[in-house]
Amino acid sequence: MVRLTITLSDEDRSIWTELALVTAVHPSETEEFLAARCLAWCLRWEEGIQLSNGVSDTDEPAVSVRTLDGQLAAWIEVGLPEPDRLHKAAKRAPRVTVFPHRATGPWRERCRAARVHKASSIEVVEFEPGFLTWVASTMTGRSRWDLWVSSGEVRIAIDGQERATTPTVSALDA
Repeated sequence: MVRLTITLSDEDRSIWTELALVTAVHPSETEEFLAARCLAWCLRWEEGIQLSNGVSDTDEPAVSVRTLDGQLAAWIEVGLPEPDRLHKAAKRAPRVTVFPHRATGPWRERCRAARVHKASSIEVVEFEPGFLTWVASTMTGRSRWDLWVSSGEVRIAIDGQERATTPTVSALDA
């Protein structure tokens, strides 16, 4: 179980809020995957956002946003999901985003070859590999995150240590 207390200051989206995130960790989930999942939740935070039950919940996205009437507004994947999963996501949700937890080269080739529905509108947010590794290494059962976003740069302080990165954001078919 991971419990995060987060101060989110996202100047790019005009969001300033205090958040609490509690999530179970599946035994097969790598530390980098967990870090990417928590960052995805924070960086796409809006009313109606929720984590799924994790890697064991195969029919739901890792993170989703639902409207007040329960409609799926955003499908957010973490890791390197199979092209058919992204194809299904693009048909079910108006916004689809992927937060990979490792290098994407061969995965992107598989997605291009599979002709994923609306691939040009699926957003891929890639962190520098060392950044996710660092975030993963600082995560404990309870952590405090101070997260700032400004002009695309993500700066995070975790329990007194600080790092910054500017994620690469591109379309799936780029």
